[in-house]
Amino acid sequence: MWKTLLFFLLFTPVFLTAQIVNIDSLRIKSDSSGFSGQEIFGFRITRNTTRLYELNNNLALQYRRSRHTLLFLSNINLTYTEATDFERNGFFHGRYNYTRNSWLTYEYFNQYQIDIPLRIEERILTGLGPRFTLYKKEKKKQIVLGTLAMYEYDKELDTSVVHRDFRMSSYLSVAFTGKRYGFTTLLYYQPRLDRWVDYRMSGQLQLRIDVWKGFAITTTASLNYDAYPVVDPAIPKLTYKVSNGLSYSF
Repeated sequence: MWKTLLFFLLFTPVFLTAQIVNIDSLRIKSDSSGFSGQEIFGFRITRNTTRLYELNNNLALQYRRSRHTLLFLSNINLTYTEATDFERNGFFHGRYNYTRNSWLTYEYFNQYQIDIPLRIEERILTGLGPRFTLYKKEKKKQIVLGTLAMYEYDKELDTSVVHRDFRMSSYLSVAFTGKRYGFTTLLYYQPRLDRWVDYRMSGQLQLRIDVWKGFAITTTASLNYDAYPVVDPAIPKLTYKVSNGLSYSF
């Protein structure tokens, strides 16, 4: 059953794309059995020295039965100007969870990702590991820790250099939900297991304020750091994104 449909009608980003995909922030917050889902769609036109078109779409589908949960996520972002061709980034992500008990869940995932602005032709990930619920009070407060191991295939766009690495993928998620607001924070750490100075870190904060009958104002800030990005002087180690939105849920 579809439970939530979100439309980001107001989108004001300060934008550089991120290399770490914060999957935990996209999980469907539903404990109900059967199907559930979420769709987020955004479109923006900006006119200054040139005309800029931005299109983004997020889709989340979840099927839960007893201790088993299947999760599918997709994200597509397209940017087009009068002077340049399309620049695009996005991912497809599939994840299986087996809930062992109230504090332990086993996870397995696969992911395919591209990021043209950051010169990543393709990135393929597969991994598994435990997810620990450190603290949970009803549906209002929750602290979760994930400690996964993953294999990464990474192909650079311009040089065709291919990296094949094993990494740790650890994350800490903290969520608070009040009567008219919600706050979540998420931290990721992904070092190479054979070379710990080669790591990625990511942090995300999201604030949601309910305003009227399913409408809410949201603000999301993301910060990402890659110690060894694609070998290109134009690619920064630090990227960030800030967005404000109006959402509708039913």
